[in-house]
Amino acid sequence: MTEQWEADFLKFLEVLLSELASDTQLDLGDENDDQPVLRCILPVLRGGQVELPLEITVEHLKEGSSQLQIYCMIFDSIPPAAIPEVEKIIMRLNEFMTLGNFGIYYRSRQIFFNHAYTIETDANAEGVLKNIGVTLDIIMETIDNAYDLLQKAVNMEITCAEAVEKNLVLVQ
Repeated sequence: MTEQWEADFLKFLEVLLSELASDTQLDLGDENDDQPVLRCILPVLRGGQVELPLEITVEHLKEGSSQLQIYCMIFDSIPPAAIPEVEKIIMRLNEFMTLGNFGIYYRSRQIFFNHAYTIETDANAEGVLKNIGVTLDIIMETIDNAYDLLQKAVNMEITCAEAVEKNLVLVQ
């Protein structure tokens, strides 16, 4: 069961993100789906040339504690032939990351970025919001920095071996 602070927290994030995102939508769930979700499009990547969908959900863990999950879909329906090299590049990128990870949904052939952490209700709200702001900034910079390499892999223009040879690694 969702606690009121969880819904209020996403409402507050909606106000903050509406300043830099477009198509911001908040769904607080209902009796059948009690997981609130905030969806938006972030037009901040590649100098505003790429708009990527971002979802922030609050999953209720136990009383006074929830998990904040940040999910961004980067590429959709990548060619099946590109998957082996994309996998290798994603594994290489993830080696150097401390916040979140890149991954592949194989059935839909999507590349995504995901990060999650626990929020406690008794934590300092101002500190939590500052942490989320910093985390979102790092995540957007991480996705932005990896985007070109991932796009080349999706387009089968580079192999993982070539990326390593060119020292195209990502460090947060």
